[in-house]
Amino acid sequence: MKTKFRILVFLFFVISCRPAKTECTDQIGYPAMDSLITDMRISYGICLEIVEPSATTWGSNVISFDVLSEEDYKELENYARLFREEFFKYPKTFVDKTKLKRVTFVKNLINQSVPVAAMPDYYQEILYMNIFEGNYDRVYQRHVVHHEYYHMIEEQLNGNAYFKDPIWAKMNPPFFQYGSGGINARSSDMSLVNHPQDGFISLYCMSGLEEDKAELYAGLMTTEEKTRIKEWAKNDKILNNKIKYLTGFLKRYSLELN
Repeated sequence: MKTKFRILVFLFFVISCRPAKTECTDQIGYPAMDSLITDMRISYGICLEIVEPSATTWGSNVISFDVLSEEDYKELENYARLFREEFFKYPKTFVDKTKLKRVTFVKNLINQSVPVAAMPDYYQEILYMNIFEGNYDRVYQRHVVHHEYYHMIEEQLNGNAYFKDPIWAKMNPPFFQYGSGGINARSSDMSLVNHPQDGFISLYCMSGLEEDKAELYAGLMTTEEKTRIKEWAKNDKILNNKIKYLTGFLKRYSLELN
């Protein structure tokens, strides 16, 4: 009798200690999106939302966005397929370490009066994705998925999304100085992955150390850009060193991440 009681107590303890099931958005009746909602929850334990989530806590920044309506669902279907192809490159073990809880698809995403393609909420572990921004260039949208996710990776693995990595900084050309941050680098040529000078794959890289890391990471994760970047690195020692450093850093957390 005592043995049975102990077993029951043990089972109760195990069950009660399990994390509560995350409540996620219901199916909306569009196949690609419904499938993605289900698979994100099953594969990663992440909720995918198209409804307004709880208020964001992005420091003192002023953020706004519009919730998607049924009129947006055709574009949502296209974006859902693209997002699936990119995000499912990540092994679950790696995603778990980044603590990402929710991905919210929105439109008209604004940060400090500036339209943006995506942004992370580090405090609530939400990644906001603007499904319309840059939809004229699907490679750009693919790149954005990884770029913004990297900011969350950096925040979790290095303790600060704006970590001024001294090793990374030392790899730059002599006397190089970053700009005033990505929010102030908004000209149309900033996002072009065109290797403007040794050590950098885009002008946007030069806006801030955190953007440099995120840009290179995104380029290496985006199939259409990776080959070009590897070719540039053959004759660009600075870029090659950055690739090795970034790859080594990530491999410490997941050997499965390619």
